[in-house]
Amino acid sequence: MLRTITKDTKNLVRVFGFRSEKEFIARAVEEKVRRLKAMLFSRTAEKVRRGLAHVEFTEKDILADFARFRR
Repeated sequence: MLRTITKDTKNLVRVFGFRSEKEFIARAVEEKVRRLKAMLFSRTAEKVRRGLAHVEFTEKDILADFARFRR
């Protein structure tokens, strides 16, 4: 694994109160993974939205369908 810690990175570790460079890197990776998952979710939601619009299934239809199944 290639790991480059620059002077700027060391400064960020100190300024933001991370206990170590390793903790900083772990948190940065976690944040990146969260963002990538959010992007995947957004893409999927957009595909679903387009598909529903294509078959002319509206928000009103979805809410009515949901209300029907709740009872």
